[in-house]
Amino acid sequence: MTYRNDIAGFFEDELGLEPGSYQDDELLFSSGRLDSFGLVSLLAFVEKKLGRRLKTAETTLANFDSVTRLSDFMAVA
Repeated sequence: MTYRNDIAGFFEDELGLEPGSYQDDELLFSSGRLDSFGLVSLLAFVEKKLGRRLKTAETTLANFDSVTRLSDFMAVA
């Protein structure tokens, strides 16, 4: 299952990124385009989509810093 469209929709609708203003592999948190407030909202979104609470060890930039990374993480989580 792919979550790419759900994630992109969340970034655009909830976090205010304009469609087409970012690439799927762009590092959104590391670059400063998204901040810790956005991360809190994103965590709630991911937990709802997965139907479970995330472990602290899962909430890393390696998993959450781009649409691609997050989609890949959610596909195997």
